[in-house]
Amino acid sequence: KTFPPKLVLSIIGRQKDQLISPEQMLEESRSASDLRLPQIAKAYKAYQQRLKDNNALDFDDILYVTVKLLQQEADVREHYQHKFQYVLVDEYQDTNLIQEDIYFTIAQSALKNNGSITVVGDDDQSLYRFRGATVDLFTNFKKRAHDKLGIDVKEINLRTNYRSSENIISHCNHFVELDKEYQKARVDEKPKIIAPDFDKDKIPVLGMFRNNPEMLAKDLTQLINNLINNGETSLKIRRVLNKDYYNTLNGNSNLQIINKQKQNNAKKSKNLENITLKLDEEYGSASDIAILSYSPKEMKGSTPT
Repeated sequence: KTFPPKLVLSIIGRQKDQLISPEQMLEESRSASDLRLPQIAKAYKAYQQRLKDNNALDFDDILYVTVKLLQQEADVREHYQHKFQYVLVDEYQDTNLIQEDIYFTIAQSALKNNGSITVVGDDDQSLYRFRGATVDLFTNFKKRAHDKLGIDVKEINLRTNYRSSENIISHCNHFVELDKEYQKARVDEKPKIIAPDFDKDKIPVLGMFRNNPEMLAKDLTQLINNLINNGETSLKIRRVLNKDYYNTLNGNSNLQIINKQKQNNAKKSKNLENITLKLDEEYGSASDIAILSYSPKEMKGSTPT
């Protein structure tokens, strides 16, 4: 009862998360107030030997051994460092510091080759605290990146929530602030999420319709190429798909009415000025372009346009 297996494995796992070997743990445990730790350190050493005898790794070893391999074997480290110029870590809130050692090691070479490292995450969505994923991942990231990689981190808060109504967003902001204990697991002074103001921002939805995916891919590639290389591009508006347009098409099987609506809509578009798309911090990036290969409403009763 003094040494439950789950407790012993949990403590051993935490040691591996901190890159502490059995020998290090035994040395540090001699001055610890918990008298069980020296015995657990001995169990840690015996456990690792049993794994080695069976040519096996446990879950924590997958990361522990990888970090040690990168640290101690220069040829392995250089092989992987030279494979990547850009390092992107998604769902960062579900990683831990030992994983960070891995991608920091890889990022060292990436940064020397005009590359970069980016992490994306939300501390409120953290699910793996039992695996070492703590709020410290965020609060001290800038300092760790500066100390280990020599870079100054640029922080971008993606505050606008496009998935939920304003009422739901307000409720969530209020709800998370009610639990004072929960605040200890969050980034201090974290900005509140906000609802988009479509009337203020006037965000247009632009569609590029073609007869098949191949034509769409070709023209879309040309569009993105122009945006990236020139910073902006000018497009002719072929059709405006407004509420009246969809009300006419929705559920209507009369081809004559559908074609007439399309023709009238096309005539109105002829008098419109070209629209200019830009790429910058205000207008967005090429990754903000969403792709629809087909539109069911456009295909109903006729060929797609």
